Amino acid sequence: MRFAALGVALRPESATDQYVLCACLLDAGRADEAVAAGRESVRLSPEDAFAHNYYGRALLQKGELDGAVAEFRKSVSLKPTDVSALEALGWALMEKQDVDGALAVTREAIRLNPTYGRLHVNLGAALDQKGDHTAAIAAYREAVRLRPGDAQARNTLGIALARQGKLDDAIAEWREAAKRAPAQPDAYLNMGSALGMQKKWAEAVASYREALSRKPDLAPAHNNLAWLFATCPEISMRDARQAVFHGGRAVELAPGDAGFWNTLGMARYRDGDWKGAITAVKKSMEIAKDSDASDCFILAMAHSQSGDARQAREWFDKAVAWMDNNKPKDEELLRSRAEAAELLGLGKTGGEPKEKK
Repeated sequence: MRFAALGVALRPESATDQYVLCACLLDAGRADEAVAAGRESVRLSPEDAFAHNYYGRALLQKGELDGAVAEFRKSVSLKPTDVSALEALGWALMEKQDVDGALAVTREAIRLNPTYGRLHVNLGAALDQKGDHTAAIAAYREAVRLRPGDAQARNTLGIALARQGKLDDAIAEWREAAKRAPAQPDAYLNMGSALGMQKKWAEAVASYREALSRKPDLAPAHNNLAWLFATCPEISMRDARQAVFHGGRAVELAPGDAGFWNTLGMARYRDGDWKGAITAVKKSMEIAKDSDASDCFILAMAHSQSGDARQAREWFDKAVAWMDNNKPKDEELLRSRAEAAELLGLGKTGGEPKEKK
C-alpha cells in the first residue's frame, strides 16, 4: 500500500499507478478510496483495459453493480482475451441475477483458458442457479480435477452433492477440503449439517465444535449446535443449557437473523424459560415479518406451559394450518406437532382431544 501510494505521489498522471493503488485499497477493504483511484485511472487512460477492470472491481465491492458491469464490459471490449475481466464480469452478472449472461461470459473465459479451475467453480454456481444441478456437479468436479488442493472447489462440490442427497459423497469432499485447508471452518460446518441429516448426532456436534475451534464467532455453527441440543430426537443428546448458550451467542453475532431467534426460542423453552421463549420467537417473527409452523409450535408449547390454554390452542392451530399447506411431511415439524399435541392434550396430529380414561 505504501509503495502504491508513493507511486501515485511521484507520478500522479500515471494510470498504472492509480489502478495499482486501487488494487491495494481493495485488498485493504477501503472501497470508497479504491473507487476514487479507479475512477482516476480511467480518466487518465480511458483506453486502458486494466484501468476499467480495476475500477469495475472497486464498484463491485461497493455494490454498484450496473457501474461495475459497464466497466468490465469496457475492459473486455478493449482486451477480449483477458480472462480476468471476463471472470469479473461473470461475477457481477451473477450478482445482478443475470444468470444467462454470466453463463455465456464464463463459458467464453473457459474457452480461452480451460485449465483455470476457478472458472469451472463459477460455471457450476451459474448452472446451479439455472437449476441444472447435474451439470453444476460436473463443473465442480472439473475444478477439483484441475486443482485437487483447492478447498473452496471441494467445499462447493460437497454442497452440490448434498443438495442431491448424496451425503456420503459430500462428506468425503468436505473431509478432503478440511485436509487441504485445516484452518478454515467451512468444511466442518457443512459436515455438521450433513452428519445431522444422517442422524449421526455425536459426530455432528464434534464437527460443529471443530468449526468453532477455528472461528469462535461463526454464528451458524452456534445456531446449529443450539438447535441440535434443543431438539435432537435422541433425547440423551439434548442439553438445554448448552442450547441456550449457543443460541444466545448466535443472536449476539447475527441479531438480524430471524432463524437464529427461533432457535433461541426453542432453546429457552427446553430450559424452562417460557417467557424468554415467547420473547425470542416473537423477535423472530418481527424480523421475518411472518411466522411459520416452527414459530407457532414453540409459542403454543410455551403458552401452554405458562397456563394460557387459549393462546396455546390458537398458536397450535396456526402451526397446523401452515404445516398442512406448506410442509406436511417435514420430519422436524412432525416431531414438534406431536410434542405440542401431547402437551395440549390433543390427538397425535392435533385433531380431536384424547379420550379421557
